[in-house]
Amino acid sequence: MRVSVQIIAFLLLLAGAIARIISQHYVLAPYLFGAGAVLVVVLAVVDVWRHRDTAFRETRLFRINLLASLALVIGAYLMYKESNSWVICLMIYALVTLFLSYRLK
Repeated sequence: MRVSVQIIAFLLLLAGAIARIISQHYVLAPYLFGAGAVLVVVLAVVDVWRHRDTAFRETRLFRINLLASLALVIGAYLMYKESNSWVICLMIYALVTLFLSYRLK
């Protein structure tokens, strides 16, 4: 269940980003990206909640993941406002996720 929701979330993020890159005035792009961002945040909150009794190091890493996923929500807002700064938020999320992929089990 969790993996399928994660795949749907990342497909929505990808569809929104590609739609925005291809056409600057595509109306559904921020909504696709925003829906994917909300799903990623929900998954991050579930991870923080599920691992609240683990070691402090792992709890801290899951909280960092939650903060990084909030960057996607900010990116969706910037995309809705037709600013090109949403790419910076996407890159922040990508770099933090890359770092966490090596630090988490």
